[in-house]
Amino acid sequence: MIQHLKELYPDHIVHHPSQVSSPEKYVWFYTNRYDIIGLPNDYLGQRERGLLNTFLKRVPIAEIDYNNKEKQWAAYLNDHADGSFPPDTDAPYRFHHFSLSHAPDEPLAFTEAFRNAFPLEGHIIWNTDTEGVIISRSVDHDPETNLLSFLRALEGDFLIDICMYQASQHQDLHLAKKNHQREYERFQTFKQLFPGRILFTSSEEALIDLFKESEHIHLGYWQRRLLNDTDKELLETVHVYLQSQLNLSKAAKRLHIHRNTLQYRLDKFQEINGPLLNHFTTMVSTYIALWLTGEFSPFVHSDENHS
Repeated sequence: MIQHLKELYPDHIVHHPSQVSSPEKYVWFYTNRYDIIGLPNDYLGQRERGLLNTFLKRVPIAEIDYNNKEKQWAAYLNDHADGSFPPDTDAPYRFHHFSLSHAPDEPLAFTEAFRNAFPLEGHIIWNTDTEGVIISRSVDHDPETNLLSFLRALEGDFLIDICMYQASQHQDLHLAKKNHQREYERFQTFKQLFPGRILFTSSEEALIDLFKESEHIHLGYWQRRLLNDTDKELLETVHVYLQSQLNLSKAAKRLHIHRNTLQYRLDKFQEINGPLLNHFTTMVSTYIALWLTGEFSPFVHSDENHS
């Protein structure tokens, strides 16, 4: 295919954006080896453009400025990596999915600002001219630090509306493509439900999944995935803890165990299932999931009197 293009456009095909002074005046495509080629925008007719779009993947203009690690991630997520993983395989990773109200007037400048000003060190990958993902590899103890102010500043600088979903942190790169796809679909649900929101976070994931699954009457599947086949003792511990209004002393007394034992069980539950007890929204999801097991009575606060 590429050889045919070279024969058809011997004087116009460009093999790298650095070879031209105005890359935004070219149409860029990926080859099957994930190299980039470009042709002058004005030189291609509608028919030629349609044929090229059929056989080659179009490259958003902002994507031509990828660094080496971004190229590796893009190739991996788009199944062009021949099974190889991106760099830093031992480091945890987190996807920050984003969408824009319209394509930036200066896509290369926008990409550079996005990459350099992002609060966490990350790699930016574009899906289209208005959608993409930032991949951060560092362990962030406060994942929402300065993120909202960063997005608002970027909106003001480029006169564009931005929406972002900061997903959960992951460790296993073997599941990166699966995680990316599942989170992308979740992001679409976020935007559909809350079109005015600028930022969604991982603490809201369980509730969004509940909403999605309930549409297909798959609440049992959602409940099992959230609780991850946790043993009954840990589930009962969390159940009593929630019944006790998050009061460790009350919960330990009801379970007839030491406070340290209670804390150990709660930590073990979160080690297995994630930080479900750290945010109000995930606690609500856990509350609902425990009820769906059918093993526990309706939630009544432990200090309420019954007649």
